[in-house]
Amino acid sequence: MSELQTICIIGAADNLYAQHLAVAFVSLLVNLAPGWKCRFYVADGDITPENRLLLTRSVQRHGGEIKFLKVEREHFNDLFIAEGRHITQASYYRLVIPEMLRDEPVEKVIYLDCDLIVRDDISQMLLVPIGDHPIGAVEDLGGAFRLADLCIPEGSAYFNSGVLLINLPKWRDEDVSNRVFRFVRENPHRMHYHDQDGLNAVLHGRWLHLHPKWNVQRNMFGRIDAPPDKIGMFKQAVKNPSIVHFTGNSKPWHYDNAHPYKKEYYRYLSLTEWKHFKPAFGLKLMFKKWARLLLPDALLSFVRRYRFR
Repeated sequence: MSELQTICIIGAADNLYAQHLAVAFVSLLVNLAPGWKCRFYVADGDITPENRLLLTRSVQRHGGEIKFLKVEREHFNDLFIAEGRHITQASYYRLVIPEMLRDEPVEKVIYLDCDLIVRDDISQMLLVPIGDHPIGAVEDLGGAFRLADLCIPEGSAYFNSGVLLINLPKWRDEDVSNRVFRFVRENPHRMHYHDQDGLNAVLHGRWLHLHPKWNVQRNMFGRIDAPPDKIGMFKQAVKNPSIVHFTGNSKPWHYDNAHPYKKEYYRYLSLTEWKHFKPAFGLKLMFKKWARLLLPDALLSFVRRYRFR
């Protein structure tokens, strides 16, 4: 019998997102092709021992291995965090992962955000030739407005950092971590999307474009605002996503969320140690849920601005 090939997956979470990281990891394991095994690394921002145990059991039940890498949270205290958003300090943890893995025998890894599900064999993504690019990523169609603030040439593509194929040696050679930290600290007035802005500012023109099926974001459902030569590819991705990324403030674990893949989140949740989770419920949440289902997106955005604060 031939030895299984190992794929290395990186995640980052604080205690609030441990459950959702388990869903992401288990969804990956369920869809991984035979012949592969998976080793998970977690940049751990003070996940409680109880939740580390639940996360470990969830992964091991489906044949995966997991290792927690302690993050020194005080090193991130001076970094930009937007008020009133769902993004936390943990969004920056991915930046230190290449150094945390320096002693591990691996050169190519996949980073995954917590708020996603994997619906395809992710080994296909690992096998994409990355060349001398530090990362591979999927374009964020809603990121064009960030180019001017980040001093990125007009017409350039802006990527979403929730799914990354990372070339560890090249990342280290180009000192990406320190360059991004320096940019974020020196330019807080330019920041909006945290580490994602910093990575785009440092790596524009240096990243490999992955097929959008590997990071289907919320703004891809509906009208696709992409150049004509890319529309077909993005429509194909939406029709059959390999990874669904629940971007935005509304998440499938919120009662009022109306994402088209919400049920799949709960299907994979049922395979974890958090299978009995139920979202908080109330009349206001019920009203918001029906509003999301019934109102057109444009009208909902207007109503939310004045009503759902």
